[in-house]
Amino acid sequence: MYKVMDKEIALKQISPVYQFVGTSRAAQEARDFAKRVAGSDLTVLLSGETGVGKDHLAELIHQAGNDGKPFVVVDCGALTETLSETELFGHTRGAFTDARDKKVGLVEAAEGGTLFFNEVANMSLGLQAKFLRILDKKPFLAVGGRSEIPVKTRIIAATNTNLAEAVNTRTFRLDLFHRLTILPFLIAPLRDRKEDIPDLICALLKEKAKRFSPTTLAVMMNYDWPGNVRELNNVVQRAVLMGKENEINLGQIKPHLTNSTDYGPSLPMTLRELERNYFHDVLIASKGVQRKAAKIAGVSPPTVRNKIKAFGLEDFVRQLHK
Repeated sequence: MYKVMDKEIALKQISPVYQFVGTSRAAQEARDFAKRVAGSDLTVLLSGETGVGKDHLAELIHQAGNDGKPFVVVDCGALTETLSETELFGHTRGAFTDARDKKVGLVEAAEGGTLFFNEVANMSLGLQAKFLRILDKKPFLAVGGRSEIPVKTRIIAATNTNLAEAVNTRTFRLDLFHRLTILPFLIAPLRDRKEDIPDLICALLKEKAKRFSPTTLAVMMNYDWPGNVRELNNVVQRAVLMGKENEINLGQIKPHLTNSTDYGPSLPMTLRELERNYFHDVLIASKGVQRKAAKIAGVSPPTVRNKIKAFGLEDFVRQLHK
């Protein structure tokens, strides 16, 4: 059986690196990218589908280069034209009628650390012009202020939109596009790194009594996860928290999968076939190392050897070792 972690551990308590654990090429590339750019002050642009972990990779880059310094998130969709100046640059006391106290803007709050602009494509053209001022890293004035404030932050932006297409439709500035694409990185969707699913589950939750049945994990390995790692996290945590039995079965996760009638193995597939598919995927995740496969599956190494023989996977294991 596949054991999962303590159900009481929340996502917010887990390091952002959990999104990129695993042996897949995509996960390794994300970890390598974070290490390479961590010491640079050049602007980074992270792109990818909703739920792939753009915010987590941004935080991972920050931790690798500026851990202990501020990590400030700007929700670009929540910024409005009227409030953006004070939100970004702050204001002095008495700068306008309701300015009873001084307000430190998000740019100043990120001094020495990282300023993360999430979903930059949601900014209006007017706000994009103000964003260019921040990218220039020139000193700025708070609203009503007289003394310039220096900008010493690293900028990371993220989007789930094709910015090149947005430029063509004139909803995104060309000059901003060029300024953002200095260090671009596309995060792969979970469907392209399914071999990481067992490792992701281990990282999401702590080993305890709860476990997934072979049938359930086989379905999870075959499902395309349109909501990516975020959806996987939600499904796993919900199943662990709500399940009354130690073993999580297919019925507990099926209602929470998008288009659940279209996923994974079809109903006529036998339990033996499902179990073979499960051990096939476990062997991929462990790269054919039987001790690691046993740990992932929650069984003994002799059981893994017996399953390999019973399901005729000997040649497959030899290929994994090459």
